[in-house]
Amino acid sequence: MPRHDFTGCGRTRSGGRRGFQPPHKARKITRALAPEDMTASRQGLIKIFFRKPLIKSNAKCYAQRRIFDMRIIRECISKTVHFHRLLSPLFHPSLLGVCLTVFVAMLASRPGAQTTGGAVALGTVEGYIRCEDTGAPARLAIVNLIPLAEYLKKDDKLDYSSEKEEGTYTDFDGYYFFSSVHPGRYVLDVDLAGYSRDQQLVVGNVKNFALTSQRELLTAFPQVTVKSGAGSRLDAAINRGGVITGRITFDSGGPLIGANVMATMVSTNLLDQCNQSHSDAATLSHCYYAVMAVSDDRGVYRFAGLPQGKYRISVRLIETSVMPGMKIKRVGDSDLTVFAPEALTEATAQVIEVNHGDEITGADISIPLRMLYSIGGVVTLRGEPLQGANVYIYSKQEDWNPGDFPFSTTTLADGSYRIDLMPAGTYFIRAEFVHNGKRLPSAVREIPVTVLDGSVDGVNIDLNLQQK
Repeated sequence: MPRHDFTGCGRTRSGGRRGFQPPHKARKITRALAPEDMTASRQGLIKIFFRKPLIKSNAKCYAQRRIFDMRIIRECISKTVHFHRLLSPLFHPSLLGVCLTVFVAMLASRPGAQTTGGAVALGTVEGYIRCEDTGAPARLAIVNLIPLAEYLKKDDKLDYSSEKEEGTYTDFDGYYFFSSVHPGRYVLDVDLAGYSRDQQLVVGNVKNFALTSQRELLTAFPQVTVKSGAGSRLDAAINRGGVITGRITFDSGGPLIGANVMATMVSTNLLDQCNQSHSDAATLSHCYYAVMAVSDDRGVYRFAGLPQGKYRISVRLIETSVMPGMKIKRVGDSDLTVFAPEALTEATAQVIEVNHGDEITGADISIPLRMLYSIGGVVTLRGEPLQGANVYIYSKQEDWNPGDFPFSTTTLADGSYRIDLMPAGTYFIRAEFVHNGKRLPSAVREIPVTVLDGSVDGVNIDLNLQQK
């Protein structure tokens, strides 16, 4: 079949076949259109009509013979001209010139940005990192350049860079190199396993201080000023951090495996204004630093790279009767924190001091099961077991706040509940039931219970009573 044979597809109203014009004759059709329609590109028009069908009713026939229709051509040209008239003001030369001028002015107004031919002239930073304790290169250490503006409050006397550079690694000679650094003042941050994270400690708390104190705290860490189009050199040494290690066991025997162990800083001379007594919780929350480790199959944990200071070591014990994807096989929930060496409160916890390069061993924790008990019972509603009731236990000295106190559970199908690992003391048990998102007054009750030398069972609560 000849390339431009468009016959055999479609029929006229009289039932006969109609012929369709090839591309070179379609151009003649466009000459017969209105003068305002001729602004559309003829060549572009041919490409548009040969790409895909224009109306759904002719799609099948068009796919076979690429049919042209005079009415479709006029409609397409009309829409193209209208669309062109709408968009043409956006591409006016004067408007594009104004946009380009504004864009260049914005680049020139950036702090620390110097332009040459419209582009920011970048600098370079290179140097060597070594280990202070051995003198050897700090191999494969992670190196970052952090703009000083990231750490300090606004200071109009300094020209800060707001560009955060991507990190890099040192090679086996301890050498690092940044090839494209925006002009400005930077702090060098180096991270290598086992070496002190003093900078992480200071940076995490620096915003709690006044601007003058912030600058003083950050002078302890290497800084570099990068100038436009110039190279800078900054060598640095890193100190080995402190180490605290120990073992977690039960007083009845056996290790605690896979437990989350926490080292919480109590005080440090790196943040003199944040030093406090280990019982001063209000001040401690102002300046905070803590790291976590996991006990291995022997129950052994190890913290390395600790900033110098004093720490409390603790382990959190969590027990639950409801696990996602698992059937309930037992009753009992608990959430208890035990401190080294065998303390149940922060006030009686051991405080361990560590300096750069120190390795403190024997910081063991014993879980005193002999001192921990259970409280359990059944929750009912008008004498019938109630499933899904919330049960909270809090000490007599504490204000009621379900978000803070860890001892809580939910009743099972038979209305039973049990909370384990409870130290001796006097508690209040609060049971409540939420129905359709509302806590009904008749569905809340509190009762006192005292735990002395053994577990307490049969602490039953019926919610058919008014709140006391």
